[in-house]
Amino acid sequence: MQVSEEVVRQWIEQVWNAGNLQQIDHFHPPTFQNEGALATRAAVRAWHEQMRTTFPGLHYAIEEIVVAGDRVVVRWLARATHQGTLWGMIPPTGKSVTWPGIHIVRVEAGQIVKIWAVANQASILQQLGVRLVPPPSDANELQNESNQQ
Repeated sequence: MQVSEEVVRQWIEQVWNAGNLQQIDHFHPPTFQNEGALATRAAVRAWHEQMRTTFPGLHYAIEEIVVAGDRVVVRWLARATHQGTLWGMIPPTGKSVTWPGIHIVRVEAGQIVKIWAVANQASILQQLGVRLVPPPSDANELQNESNQQ
């Protein structure tokens, strides 16, 4: 197993799954790139705290890892129970949810210095029973476009 792969596996186990947020300092430099924006350890810690409040017992299963140079691609599946307010607007439902995602990270000197990520958030909403309804003006525009085709 390559060092960069082991770093990412431990990051997922210790930070994501065990919720050991003190380990963020071990896995990330003080500032790093997250989705093209500058991120800090404190911001990442706050994100994980919010996810753990919303989804206590959150667990990510690694389904596949591919290493290419200093990049590690992880395909994962998250499982959790919705017990806290999601995104500041969706009250707890008590429903169990699963959602897939992919992270691409760059590892440098044993730390994760860049992150790109995609998670199927629409799947979470669907499983929670959330309906997305466009505002009436948008719905009318969509209907008009549909009728013109």
